Amino acid sequence: VAARENPALAAYAEDRLRVVERSFFDGIEETDGRLYVLKYILHNWGDEDCVRILSNVRAALEEASSTNNDDARVLIIEHGPIESSPEIRLLDLHMAVLCGKGASERTTEEYSKLVEASGLIMHRVHPSKGGVYVLECGLPV
Repeated sequence: VAARENPALAAYAEDRLRVVERSFFDGIEETDGRLYVLKYILHNWGDEDCVRILSNVRAALEEASSTNNDDARVLIIEHGPIESSPEIRLLDLHMAVLCGKGASERTTEEYSKLVEASGLIMHRVHPSKGGVYVLECGLPV
């Protein structure tokens, strides 16, 4: 999205970045990517819906890996896992009230279970100083 707004990035992103807007419940038609990003998505949904979303991403990763993108990944970007701070627990309460449908801030272990239930594996957790975590996931080896 930043590339669309910044002319200096536009030429670089033209061949390397594709922003796709559609429902992640309908599957992913763009299966030639090496990296899929879910930013602030999973905390809006209950566990069953999260597994469905991640399973659709897994199918795209499987397609990508069949065309020599063996290191295809999905990055799940969310606010710090709830065990990281009391502020995140308060945010979790707000999510439950505002979104319903099982929306929740989760622990790293809870995210890991969702990832595994979808057939993916968690490779790494990258924390940031700002309380945002990136969960790097991919296909099992």
